[in-house]
Amino acid sequence: MTDKIKKIKPTRIRIERAEGVIGETGKVSIDTRWDDTDLFVVADQVLYGMSQSAPTTGGYDKCDFTIEFADGETYEGRYDMQGVTPNQRFESLSMHVRRFLSIAAGRYRPADLSVERYRAIHKHQPEEHTRGCGEWLDKYELGGPVLTGGVPPALKARQTVREPRRTEPRCKSCLDVPGKDGLGKPCKTCGGSGYMRQRGIVRTL
Repeated sequence: MTDKIKKIKPTRIRIERAEGVIGETGKVSIDTRWDDTDLFVVADQVLYGMSQSAPTTGGYDKCDFTIEFADGETYEGRYDMQGVTPNQRFESLSMHVRRFLSIAAGRYRPADLSVERYRAIHKHQPEEHTRGCGEWLDKYELGGPVLTGGVPPALKARQTVREPRRTEPRCKSCLDVPGKDGLGKPCKTCGGSGYMRQRGIVRTL
């Protein structure tokens, strides 16, 4: 889609923290009635506040979320919340959704996802799902930067051409200009190769 085409914006984001400290679990609904601020910005403020009491030792608290859009479309997912530490950065909700869809759409491979694992995902994933995720990214507004890059080339046989190593003696009829006779035409003795015998090109896959 071109930049001139406006994407469909979200109208409500619902967050439900299913695990965590008693008193901090429950549902939060963020909609356009709050203010004119980007709903994803508000959602990140809520999630960041919740993350202050989330595990910091490798575990996580499950948070379910639903994003409703102006055309009635909804996106449901799970956000695994971890406490913010020097080694664990906070991931915004928009980046969380973009990351998942961009990987599924074949547009992005993060550094922590190996090429082998990435290819395995797309090998077993229906083509319709891959195409659908791309169309969804192009249609709906998620905020945040577009994720691209890191995608390995398609699996295919690569054909390379290797020049042969010449072991034949030079043609004695065209020593001045290899392959050419005195008139600049292809040497009849060597057939224009510059060698007494011409070997074929070696092709490898």
